[in-house]
Amino acid sequence: MVSCIGKLGKCAIAGKTVATNQQINSVVPGSAVDSVFLYFAVRELGSQFQAAASTTIVPIVNKTAFSRFFIPLPPPPEQRHIAAILGEQMAAVERARAALEEESAAIEKLPAALLRRAFAGEL
Repeated sequence: MVSCIGKLGKCAIAGKTVATNQQINSVVPGSAVDSVFLYFAVRELGSQFQAAASTTIVPIVNKTAFSRFFIPLPPPPEQRHIAAILGEQMAAVERARAALEEESAAIEKLPAALLRRAFAGEL
């Protein structure tokens, strides 16, 4: 599923049959297309969605414009391999982001901790 209005290019994989409105375009993979590979491929089209959007107050890519996008598809085994690597890399990025948030939170607490120690005469 791809958002084609507002935040163009936001993607998700539906885990079951769903219905969407005209603001979400669904890309349904055939048997020769790995859905995770397709997800990563569509995510990479974000700048192209922006370029194809109509110039209204809220950017929108209509169904006709959306259907013109091209995604090169390697053979299914290679798609699965690429999708697995990208999945691992995105998980590593998420772990790094979480660690950074924890470090940032700890850093934000340092000035207050130093002040407490200073006022307690520990410094």
